[in-house]
Amino acid sequence: MVSTNQLSVFAIKQGENRITHRVFSRNGQRDFLGAASLSPTTLPPIEFPTSPFLFPASDITVINPNGANTGSRLDVFVRKIDNQLGWCSSLDGGLHWGAWTTPPNVTVLNSNVAASSYGANSVIMYVLGVDGLLYKRDFNPPGTWTNWQSVQPPPGVTVVGTPAVIGTPSNKHRVYVRDQSGNIWEASWTGTSLGPWFNRTTLFGSPCSFFPQGVDQQHQDDPPQPPQPQEGFNVFFIAPTTNRMRLAHNHYGVPASFTYDWGGSATSAPGAAYWKGAYTTPTSGTFQELHVFVRGSDNKLYGRFGDVLPNAGVVGPQMNPNVPTNWYSLSAAFGNIDGRPEAVTWVGNLS
Repeated sequence: MVSTNQLSVFAIKQGENRITHRVFSRNGQRDFLGAASLSPTTLPPIEFPTSPFLFPASDITVINPNGANTGSRLDVFVRKIDNQLGWCSSLDGGLHWGAWTTPPNVTVLNSNVAASSYGANSVIMYVLGVDGLLYKRDFNPPGTWTNWQSVQPPPGVTVVGTPAVIGTPSNKHRVYVRDQSGNIWEASWTGTSLGPWFNRTTLFGSPCSFFPQGVDQQHQDDPPQPPQPQEGFNVFFIAPTTNRMRLAHNHYGVPASFTYDWGGSATSAPGAAYWKGAYTTPTSGTFQELHVFVRGSDNKLYGRFGDVLPNAGVVGPQMNPNVPTNWYSLSAAFGNIDGRPEAVTWVGNLS
């Protein structure tokens, strides 16, 4: 059986003590059809071992430790009721899940968890500590963790809520935080240290109510290829006052940023994924898309997507005029949800 590229979406249904997840499967089709592209296969939920298990209003973080569109390992991180880090894994795209555990070298969390892959089996993680400092650590599956390392926040500000991080190959990443005034700050890890913080209010606006969400990138191709312009830094964020979804895009090696208005009315931070794969119907080719998911004002889960245009690095609306480009609802699959939904891409099969 040929493995295919899959897109999984995760959320906590209101009133349930577990994580529900569903898979979008392309089945060789060029066109993505929103909720109609959900696989009929029902995957087992990720059960929490106790109730309550999550810290109130905790969000979930799900990553593919190898980056986007490769491998079938998935890791889930949460902030537990005791303010410790909770972690469980699947080696087969979510068909089976291991037991929940707390990684070694405990620290007390004062935020949800931000995590991203920066290479094969290489994950960077950030949290906010109770002392107002940021803390980072690396995770190299199946179970190697570095110690927590404190990181100074932007000078003269108080960090509020959960940070965001986007990993890139060769042990690099960008980290984003939100201050007490709703401004977004950005700094880059060079491989050995964190560079200076930059106030990104001009790009993101202010005051931002939710933390931004970076999109994990494709680190591996077969055969290996250098980064392409369209695989740049993509950050979804909720615009101040309007609660509309916006996308900020940085090309590799290009300092200027571009923003696109994706509309909607969000009541959560976004979850997003870069999905790339082959199609055979009606012709043959490769699709490249960014997908984003949020909780709407009615507490339902909504998604939207856009083509990644080759050689341009620009994310626009879906190019096929026969495919709807507006927000679509996943309420039939998820009902009402709590907190932020999450999304991740992987390679494998559902059986």
